[in-house]
Amino acid sequence: LVLVCAVALIGAAAVLGVWWVASSERREVSYRVIGTLSAIELELDDASVELVGGEAGPVQVTRTEEFAVGRPPRDRHTVRDGVLRISSRCADTVVGTCKAAYRLLVRDNVQVDVRTSTGRVRIAGLNGSARVETSSGPIAVDGFCGFQLTATSGTGGVRGAAECSPDRIELRSASGDVHALVPANNRY
Repeated sequence: LVLVCAVALIGAAAVLGVWWVASSERREVSYRVIGTLSAIELELDDASVELVGGEAGPVQVTRTEEFAVGRPPRDRHTVRDGVLRISSRCADTVVGTCKAAYRLLVRDNVQVDVRTSTGRVRIAGLNGSARVETSSGPIAVDGFCGFQLTATSGTGGVRGAAECSPDRIELRSASGDVHALVPANNRY
């Protein structure tokens, strides 16, 4: 009886493994946001995000999804009163994979607000204000030239590098490393 149960369990695990591999998908979705935006708010659960500043045209969003068993991340994006709001969440899965990653090309002078639980956040060349919060994901900001930068991670490392002298830069991590690089010869 024990042998029969063990064989049945191994067989069920093999079927689930084959199902997971056979149903694995990766897709990329891109869109542009036309019009003037004053802010971008991202609520991304465990998704990673890369923001690249200095875009001359409309904001461009690229979402890459990896999932299995037909359960892609739930994505919602809206624009109201000049604010682009994007949210992403994966359903709980016993078998399979679900993850998302976002890449946004952003104009200058747009307020950016990013919240993610375990996702990695990378910002490059942003000329605006930014507030970033992660529970455990790392945060890296390079080439920042804006008014205010606030980056907080519970357990991930935080690195911030400014190209010009911001009015305020605040970098925090409860247990990760924190590194700040600001231009020389400025009064702070």
